[in-house]
Amino acid sequence: MKDFEIFLKDKDSHELEYASCRAKNLAEEIIVGWTDQTDLDGFEHVLTAHALEYYGEAIEDGLIETHHDEFAWNTIRLCCRTLSWEMQDGADSKLGYDATVLAARALKAFSEYLRGRLDEPPAPAKAA
Repeated sequence: MKDFEIFLKDKDSHELEYASCRAKNLAEEIIVGWTDQTDLDGFEHVLTAHALEYYGEAIEDGLIETHHDEFAWNTIRLCCRTLSWEMQDGADSKLGYDATVLAARALKAFSEYLRGRLDEPPAPAKAA
């Protein structure tokens, strides 16, 4: 199981909705407010790390960035995975411009993924 799925596994609908909204807003904030570098901490750091992991997986599954050639596709995927691993291992959360743009794309896509999970019908209840 992927880390972002483990992260989301026990979240209720309110937590998923918050994460979806925060990811969408953070994607806009880090681009609009970018000056020298993006510094993330706490929940934003964790959310961005999982969003980057999701984005790399979605690229590999052919769900995102399908307009690129194979070289660009693999490069973006590798950058996502590297940034995600570094962030999950507790590396410095300061992102330069390129990483900020990639993180914003990942956060926006992750927000849409989370929104899709919220729209799924609930799993059938097990009989007692």
